[in-house]
Amino acid sequence: AEYINNNDRLRKEAKKMSASLVSELRPRAITRDIPWGIPVPDKYKLGKNKEDDRVLYVWFEAVIGYLSASIQWAQEQGDEELWKKWWTKNKSESYYFMGKDNVPFHTIIWPALISAKNHDVRDGEVLLLYPNQIASTGNMNFNGGKLSTSRGNVAYIKDMIDIVGPDALRFYLIIAGPENSDANFSIHDLVTRTNTELVAKWGNMVSRTTNLIQRDCDGIVPERKMNEEKDNKLLEKVREAYVSIGECIEESKFSRALKIAMDTLAYGNKYIVEEEPWRAEHVESGRSREVLATLALFVENMNTIMTPFIPHSSQRISQAFGSTKFISPMPRKTKSSDSVDILTTDNPYCDMKWEYTTEWPGQKLANGKAIIFNKLKESEIIEKFEKVQLKRKENK
Repeated sequence: AEYINNNDRLRKEAKKMSASLVSELRPRAITRDIPWGIPVPDKYKLGKNKEDDRVLYVWFEAVIGYLSASIQWAQEQGDEELWKKWWTKNKSESYYFMGKDNVPFHTIIWPALISAKNHDVRDGEVLLLYPNQIASTGNMNFNGGKLSTSRGNVAYIKDMIDIVGPDALRFYLIIAGPENSDANFSIHDLVTRTNTELVAKWGNMVSRTTNLIQRDCDGIVPERKMNEEKDNKLLEKVREAYVSIGECIEESKFSRALKIAMDTLAYGNKYIVEEEPWRAEHVESGRSREVLATLALFVENMNTIMTPFIPHSSQRISQAFGSTKFISPMPRKTKSSDSVDILTTDNPYCDMKWEYTTEWPGQKLANGKAIIFNKLKESEIIEKFEKVQLKRKENK
């Protein structure tokens, strides 16, 4: 109860649900009479006959996998003590992501197991850390109803990635998903928000900036020469965004973080409209070059800010501005020593820091127009989706 009540990093609904369950705790069986599962250790068996065998309740033992997998990983690295770096050091931060149905297992059962282990700690052993952040979400409904494979009211992640691309889907699920309460997924809403927000606010800004730099600056990102207040104000906005969005990400408030980013982009688009760098008189006076230099810095830093949300697009934008940095490492699937599928990466560290940078000025843009996002057509998306759904039914 203390872990729950004093934990300010639990989301509101998760804390309310967990506190309610803890207030009514009663003895609960942790074994099951089923043919599969982790066997109950011999010394706790009810009898010696086969029919007396039991297995542990899966959610009682499954959460131990967080720790046991870490220990196994350390062994495979050749350092059996390496897991302690993340499980016993007070500077470590652990984040658990899940749907709301799994909250009690992580706010009650897992902390209880850790408490039991820490209470029984022997000389030379170390105390285990409790979960720092449990980022739970509500349910994602589809077309106004609950997701149901049996009724066919379902959209599979892989199908939607194939149809709209990973970043459009990531953007929509973050900004309109069930982070704080249940939400509804609809293709109409996905198309609308992608086109009116991601494409209109971010894609158009990148496209305008690169096109004008190609036209008026020989494709070389210009450097700032002046110190205009309106230019400084735009760049100060992005500096503020680093702080506020960074704090939101650390607190697993991803929807709020992305909304701040989109508000910052809206401010940047307002700046472009007001400064009109495409006008001939601004080109002749040199004002256009100064505006484009400011915009390039704005885009450079907003690209860093947008990377956690739309990493594939951020990599393309970086390349469009002539950068060779690898800013968005992608995972790959491999096998552990006991043939379990695991996600890993060959490059766990990107060539980018969460801080204001001024590296793009002076770089030559990549050849061709920077079309980072394409507008989605709802009729085409629905047609592709229906074909995929039909194919899945045929393959059943």
